[in-house]
Amino acid sequence: MNFPEAVRSRQKLDHLFELATNLSQDPGCKQEAAARLSEYLCIRVSGFVETSVRGVLLDYVATHSSRQVLDYVDEELAQWYNFKEAKICDLARCFSEEWATELHARLLDPMKSSLDAIVEIRNNLAHGEQFSVSLATAKDHYDNILKALRQIALVCSPQVEHWFV
Repeated sequence: MNFPEAVRSRQKLDHLFELATNLSQDPGCKQEAAARLSEYLCIRVSGFVETSVRGVLLDYVATHSSRQVLDYVDEELAQWYNFKEAKICDLARCFSEEWATELHARLLDPMKSSLDAIVEIRNNLAHGEQFSVSLATAKDHYDNILKALRQIALVCSPQVEHWFV
C-alpha cells in the first residue's frame, strides 16, 4: 500500500461510516440492515489494518533495501493476517526487537482492545457465528485503530505517519 492507496482506502471507510450513521438515523431503516452494515464495516476495518500494517513495513523496506529484498518481504508479509496486537508486535519483532518493545508500550489499552476485537468480530462472522456489533462500537474500534496505525507508522516508518492522521 502506498500513500494514494492508503488515502483512498481510508476515505472509503470514512464514507461508509458516514453512510451507516445516516442510515441508522433514518426512522425507516430496519435495525437488521443497520446491524449487517456494522458487521460489514468491521470486516472492512480488519482488512484495512492488514493492508496498512503491510504498507507501513513495505515502505520501510523500500527505503532501506534493494528491490529484490522488497519483493521477498512483500511475499512474506502476504502470509501474515489477523493482525491482533500481539501478532503486530511479533511481526515488528521480525524487523527489530526495539520496534516490538516500543510498539507494545505505545499501543494503549483501547487501541490493543480494538485491534483484537475487530479480528474476533471478523473471524466470528466469517465462520458463521451469531455476532452482533453496533455502529457506535464499530466506529469506536475504527477510531482506536487509526490511532494504533499511526503509532505503528511512527515506530516503523515515520515518513508514512501522515497516512493515518
